[in-house]
Amino acid sequence: MISRVFSPVFARNANCAVRRYSAASSSAREKYLAELEHTRAHAKDATELWRKISLYVALPSVLLGVFNAKRLMDEHHEHEKHHPREWVAYAYLKLRNKPFPWTNGDQGLFYNPKVNLEPVD
Repeated sequence: MISRVFSPVFARNANCAVRRYSAASSSAREKYLAELEHTRAHAKDATELWRKISLYVALPSVLLGVFNAKRLMDEHHEHEKHHPREWVAYAYLKLRNKPFPWTNGDQGLFYNPKVNLEPVD
């Protein structure tokens, strides 16, 4: 019952507040929309800039790095063919208190026969 009496009053006051707010803030709204448009334009420009940086700077740099690493590795492998490494029996190498639980018990978990040298007995 009370809500029927007071609801028109609340609705009228809310309506006035909305009208006053929208009428008084047309310049504020225009400022907001102009700032929003400026922000969108800036975001579009920044996105285009970073797209160009990624395509024309970052990608070629990565490709140059890959080709350089490939060239250096090829030189290294070629050098190792002519000058193979030799096993040096230092006292601290190949110490085993008990065998490893994998493979033959003498090789580490990350043993690679192409890279790791074997002792010459």
